[in-house]
Amino acid sequence: VLNEKQRKAKRKLIEDNRERKKAESIKSKTRPSSSDHEPLSDADQSLINQVINAYESTVTKVQKRGPVLDANNTEFQSADPEVWQQLADAMTPSIIKVVEFAKGVPGFVQLNVDDQILLLKSCCMEIMCLRASCRYDPDTETLTLYNGMQLHKSQIRLGKLGVLVEPIFEFAVGLAKLKLDKTEVSLLAAVLLMQSDRSGLKDPEAVERLQDSILGAYKRYIACKRPNQPVHWAKILMKVTDLRTISTRHAERVLCIRLDNSGEIPPLLFEGEIPFHLNSDDNGDQSILNKFDFPKLSTVPS
Repeated sequence: VLNEKQRKAKRKLIEDNRERKKAESIKSKTRPSSSDHEPLSDADQSLINQVINAYESTVTKVQKRGPVLDANNTEFQSADPEVWQQLADAMTPSIIKVVEFAKGVPGFVQLNVDDQILLLKSCCMEIMCLRASCRYDPDTETLTLYNGMQLHKSQIRLGKLGVLVEPIFEFAVGLAKLKLDKTEVSLLAAVLLMQSDRSGLKDPEAVERLQDSILGAYKRYIACKRPNQPVHWAKILMKVTDLRTISTRHAERVLCIRLDNSGEIPPLLFEGEIPFHLNSDDNGDQSILNKFDFPKLSTVPS
């Protein structure tokens, strides 16, 4: 039987091997091509501007920052129902903003209606994690949630709540090192939205065409912006993989916690059932998102 120190060493070895395999996979997909050094076209710039506008206009304004959550607080360590509810309250407006962002990404609302819903269900947690990670302060090692709640790095291994926060915290630390500008963050969110390999898509080819246009513009933007950082693009693509992994693990961990705490976790954190309505499209047609209720958001395969 392994002791705690040996278990940690084993986990680290497994994670290191996983990261190495990810890096090798990404490297094989990012070999230089003749189009890598092409300047941004007018179409590229137009797409980028629309994505930035969609992202920036839907960034949820963080409420006044409150005190850092006490690491010794028994509510935090035991995942008190009130703490769960605070997290659920913080997520609700964030999910609405993700839907609004998606509608502003070029081509999204022209996709098959069912595919729009599936893409949103699949990427919602990933984009929310990305946005939360952008509020990480490396100087104070704190992560600020939408409702102003601040979590310190020292708390991520405490209690049941820490199990959910830890992977987001670790991702935020790595993301901060990349020093992404607002264009790169906005395009990263668009890439998360347009993933043509999502299971269950009815017209994956249409999604792939939009995905390729975003990836192409993104890659050329980075080539122009960071000509002396040839591996920057590969690092960004790895963040896509990381966020998808976090989303999957979130669903697994919430399920395990809920089995131990039946009735204590708000449905939002487990199933993502949020009844809300958005306005109709400009042409008067009823938007598919008017009846968007996110059934089982956390359990949709990605």
